[in-house]
Amino acid sequence: MNMHSPQQVVRFSGVELATLADKEDIFRFLTGLHHENGMFPMDGETVMRALHPMLSIEGRTGFIGVIRGANGIEASIGMTMEPWWYTRQLSLNERWNFVHPDHRRTTHAKRLIEFAKWVSDNAAEGGIPLIMGIISTERTEAKVRLYKRQLDYVGAFFSHGLAPRPERQI
Repeated sequence: MNMHSPQQVVRFSGVELATLADKEDIFRFLTGLHHENGMFPMDGETVMRALHPMLSIEGRTGFIGVIRGANGIEASIGMTMEPWWYTRQLSLNERWNFVHPDHRRTTHAKRLIEFAKWVSDNAAEGGIPLIMGIISTERTEAKVRLYKRQLDYVGAFFSHGLAPRPERQI
């Protein structure tokens, strides 16, 4: 499957590969993610600069998948392709995996992970390893159980100096 073709909609497991035309909608959706789970102040310019090469065909640095509904984006996953500090080998690194609260009693989260694995397998000849993690203070154990069912368990995240955020509603 050519994931770079601008003429066709690329979809796997009900998740559509987003394009530059989706940039504003994705930005609005991500403000909801930040409102619920952001640990640092959100800077709109920085977000827009990061989205562009993830959505562009030329010079692509990542992939964004979206699940759309009648009222817009219901769920999204963003992944960047970059090497770790000690290698030239690329890995596909999750930046977000978010389902809007109104759609959490769906299979959206599982389908976003399936999409990420599909991108990992198909983004380049021989695939690109996928790294996904959970940084959250809300329902963390449930998220870990979901990831463990779908992926190999290889680590954990910890923090110092990040105060837990109060529960928020979008």
